[in-house]
Amino acid sequence: MRVERLELQDFRSYQKAVLDFDQEVTVFSGENAKGKTNLLEAIFLCCTARSHRTPRDRELIHFGSEGAQIVTSISRLNGKSQIKLQLSEKGRKKAWVGGAELPRIGELLGVLNGVMFSPEDLRLVKDGPDVRRRFLDISLSQISPLYFNALSNYQRALRQRNILLRQLVEKKNAGQGDLDLWDLQLSRYGAQVAFRRAEWVGRLCQAAQRIYYDISGGREHLTLLYQTKLDLNGTVEALQDELYTRIQKARSEDLRRVTTTVGPHRDELELKIGETAVRAFGSQGQQRTSALSLKLAELRLMEEETGEAPILLLDDVMSELDDERQRLLLKHTSGVQTFIACTNYRQLPHMEQREMAVFEVGMHEGVSGCTLI
Repeated sequence: MRVERLELQDFRSYQKAVLDFDQEVTVFSGENAKGKTNLLEAIFLCCTARSHRTPRDRELIHFGSEGAQIVTSISRLNGKSQIKLQLSEKGRKKAWVGGAELPRIGELLGVLNGVMFSPEDLRLVKDGPDVRRRFLDISLSQISPLYFNALSNYQRALRQRNILLRQLVEKKNAGQGDLDLWDLQLSRYGAQVAFRRAEWVGRLCQAAQRIYYDISGGREHLTLLYQTKLDLNGTVEALQDELYTRIQKARSEDLRRVTTTVGPHRDELELKIGETAVRAFGSQGQQRTSALSLKLAELRLMEEETGEAPILLLDDVMSELDDERQRLLLKHTSGVQTFIACTNYRQLPHMEQREMAVFEVGMHEGVSGCTLI
């Protein structure tokens, strides 16, 4: 799949921009805080309907404007199409695909698949479990509408159950019998989430192991483990029954802590090199290589799942990698449409064999602009 054109109206630092892409690699080059990352963010929004930088849509709208618009023209094996996103300060974002408005914004997932790799993702290994859960959820949601639906329903049930727990503790108009309804919802959708995540981690592990082995020169062995208190060896139905029982048993503790303590929102993705936990004891080099391996494994599995390579967005990450890791990153992304944000395209190594277009990004009077070099 490819992005052929990007059109922006009042998005972030851009009042208006139209960019055409006809090369395998597109580089946005310029000083920091001039608008390079905004371009990658706009493209990634068309992949996931969410920003990788902020949950607040109002931050995506150009100062002084009431709304913003992003349009991407894309091509896939099944033909060409167009994605349009509208953001508003007063309402929810809306999306159109091929001119037809989507009834739910979540239906945008899977239309254009993308993998984002930013400096923040280099912390994927050493930050808290929520970062790694989000990594799994974004990948799976792009390739599986059923997973996205289960995750959305699980998160909704979790929010409602936690509200009810707080009401019970504050002795508001609520009864413990109401918890049973949300316990059933949590166990139903939580079982689907945990089961699919564990399956995905197993596949990620195989792909990431091969990539890490290559990057480390065959010296080290990476393992990924989905850590949960649930028994994942049976069926989804058995998992649902087990989760329901555990949630019921934890009710007293949940009321004491005023939060739901059992479920896949507590699970973890653990990375090990040999018997060593990378998060706690891995060197900086091992942590960065593990994060890079995870992202490249995600890229290749999404291609395997959909039959098309997703687009790759590299947000100023090349400067964070040493020369050898940069070389291997580009080696593993050959044939993938890649967008790179960097401060100086002339300092990008190993680009001689790639078709490349460069846009110089600058800012004048608070408004960003791009010039094709």
